[in-house]
Amino acid sequence: MTYTDDVQITPAKGLMYLNAVYHDIENRIVSDVDEDFFWDSFTLDGDTVVDQNEYEIPKGSATARWISKLDRVEFKYSSTDTYKKLLKSDSINNFQEYSDEYWQNNTTTWNAFVDIRDGSVFIYPKTTEAVTGGLVMYGTYNLIDLVWGWAETTIFPTNQELRGFHDVLAIGVTKYINKHKGDLNAKNDSVAEYEREVERMLSSIRDRMRLPYEPVEPSNYNLMY
Repeated sequence: MTYTDDVQITPAKGLMYLNAVYHDIENRIVSDVDEDFFWDSFTLDGDTVVDQNEYEIPKGSATARWISKLDRVEFKYSSTDTYKKLLKSDSINNFQEYSDEYWQNNTTTWNAFVDIRDGSVFIYPKTTEAVTGGLVMYGTYNLIDLVWGWAETTIFPTNQELRGFHDVLAIGVTKYINKHKGDLNAKNDSVAEYEREVERMLSSIRDRMRLPYEPVEPSNYNLMY
């Protein structure tokens, strides 16, 4: 598409450009279509810990998919519980009468809540029993970087409805390659084409996710008599 060989643009450089486009599309879907588009559940590695109320939210990286926005937290205080408890969101700052430690020990499980701060979730009350898979978090996740040799299904892996738009990635890469080569006219053409194709993709996703609402006008038939 850019009359370029792998000497002018190495595979490593091309992959770097591809991931830049990949994450640009990811961010546009989140900002322009639905901030919860990439949404899933995540179980904490290992068990909940006795007398511990802070659990770090693992950070996403180029190779690790994790939560970028936390929506809800479910917690199981006992291994005999049939279901996990959905914790209401609150802040310890709203509980001024006693210390943080007091609320960790004296909040009832009936009134349990979660406080999200500083990259961690804080559970009130803290648990008195270690439970396997006792903490589940739900939220929007980040996409990990693409790597050479992966199957096509690893592109937007949980959103295969986007498979028909994989060509947009290639179009997006051309703007970087043309700029790298110093062909500014071709770069500008690539930018314009990429923007058109991204908008076509976003429009298709919007139409699929939000059906247009067409209000029905009230009938005036009875007003004739």
